[in-house]
Amino acid sequence: PWEIEHLIAAMAYDAAANWTPKAFEYKLGTGTTIFTSVLDATGWVTFETFNNAGSPPRPQYIWDHVLEMAQIRLHDGGLEEGEGGVAFTLHDVSVGMTSTEISDIMATNMAADPAALRELAKAITENSVGEADFYYYRPAPNTPEAQAGDWLYFIDEVDLPLVSDDEEGRTYTYDSPGFYSDKALTQKISSTNEVHGDDLHEKVRVAPGDVLYIADDAGVVFELTVQEKPSIHRVLVDVMRL
Repeated sequence: PWEIEHLIAAMAYDAAANWTPKAFEYKLGTGTTIFTSVLDATGWVTFETFNNAGSPPRPQYIWDHVLEMAQIRLHDGGLEEGEGGVAFTLHDVSVGMTSTEISDIMATNMAADPAALRELAKAITENSVGEADFYYYRPAPNTPEAQAGDWLYFIDEVDLPLVSDDEEGRTYTYDSPGFYSDKALTQKISSTNEVHGDDLHEKVRVAPGDVLYIADDAGVVFELTVQEKPSIHRVLVDVMRL
C-alpha cells in the first residue's frame, strides 16, 4: 500500500544527485529579507521566513519535502494514508525483433524438432487432474447465426479414449448427462440439436453471466458460471463443486 510513497521518495533522491548546492533569498524593497532557502551538498534543505511567517517546513532532506508535498496532493483528492496507487504505461518499447521475426524463428525451430512441438502441446493440454466432463466448442465463422457463438458440449461415450484389449478403460456412467438450470438437475437446458454437423452431444450456447449445472460420472454436482470472454476463441468459466 505504500509503493507510491517509496517511488516518489526514490525519484527525488535520484534527482538530487545531479543538483548543486544553492541558496535563494527574497527581499522587500526596504531591504528586509523575508524568505531564505538553502540546499547543501547532501540534499539538506532549510527554509527561513521573517518572523517565522507562514510556518515554514522544518529542515529536512529535499526528497522528504517532495514526498510530503505529494502526500498532501493525494489527500486533496480524497485518498487516505496507504490508499495511493500508481500505474505506468509504456509505449513503443523495442524488444529487439519484430513479431514476424519471432514467428519465423518459432516456426523454424518447431520444424527442426517436431518432438519438442509434441511435448509443448502435451504440456499445454494435459494441465488438469481427472477426466473432462464437457468441452468448449466454437463453430467456424461462416456458421449460420443461430449456431454461431460459444458452446459447451457434454461428452458422449464416443469421446472416451480407446484402449487395447488388455487395458481397463473409462466407462460412461453419467446418470444425468447435459447442462441444467437448477442444482437438482431437473430443468435441462442443453439438447442434441444439430450444430455445425453435430447431433450427438448434449450442448448449450453460453454467454457471460450464464449459470449452469452439471453432474460428473460419480454424480457430484457442479455449478458453472460463465465470465467475460478473455479473447474471441476462449471462454472463462468458474467451476464450483456443490
